[in-house]
Amino acid sequence: MRKVRLTIDITLGEDGSFRTEMIEVTNMDILGLQIEELLVHVNPTKIYRARVYNLLLNCDCRTIGEILERTRLEFLHSKNAGAKTVAALERALGYYNLTLKS
Repeated sequence: MRKVRLTIDITLGEDGSFRTEMIEVTNMDILGLQIEELLVHVNPTKIYRARVYNLLLNCDCRTIGEILERTRLEFLHSKNAGAKTVAALERALGYYNLTLKS
């Protein structure tokens, strides 16, 4: 698997306050653990929602689907992604809209 850089926006309350963290994923087997470690430092009891952004968009759609399934986080493509890439992701992911289970 190629290295994938993910940005995670963590919403800390219904008032919309949030912080942004970034991790680099090099191994799908430890992705869940990486995200879990990141969220523990934030204080999970205060997390209202978390969103993951794939900044590089250089991995295949199957890999992104696995990221969604394993982390149960929302996926949002970056705003500067090409239209073909976005269309391919939308087809492959079936417009997933997954949220972090509290």
